[in-house]
Amino acid sequence: MAKEEVRKSETQVNKYGSNVPEYESKITQIKCDISQKDEKLKQTREGIWKVKKQIKSVAEFQMKARSAAQLLGVLGGRASVAEYQTRRFILQKPVVKVMEDMIKATEQITGNELLNSNDMPRLISKMKENNQRLAAICASESNSDNNLI
Repeated sequence: MAKEEVRKSETQVNKYGSNVPEYESKITQIKCDISQKDEKLKQTREGIWKVKKQIKSVAEFQMKARSAAQLLGVLGGRASVAEYQTRRFILQKPVVKVMEDMIKATEQITGNELLNSNDMPRLISKMKENNQRLAAICASESNSDNNLI
């Protein structure tokens, strides 16, 4: 009876022992699957982080673009005021003031580096030059008017 029990036990050991490599293989395969899924999860997290960073950059760009559009609107409005005033009559101080405001608005735009190009500094310089010429013309006309009186 004891020998029979030993034989049964050995048979079961052999039977279950033959299953060990199969289960070890399954365990190895599952570990490999887990590693692959971990790597894919890591890549997905990195992708999400990059997208969030891009969203932030786009939002900053949109904010700067809105600011530039607002400043251009101010510049356009001041240019319209200058045009309207010079159509009716030229008064030196208002025109000079408007031109100075336009120059300041243009400098604000280039200061924001949104329209920073080779043409903007040249435009600002030209506007300052025209402003000085207008002031000189108005001053000389004022002096000649005073001489006539």
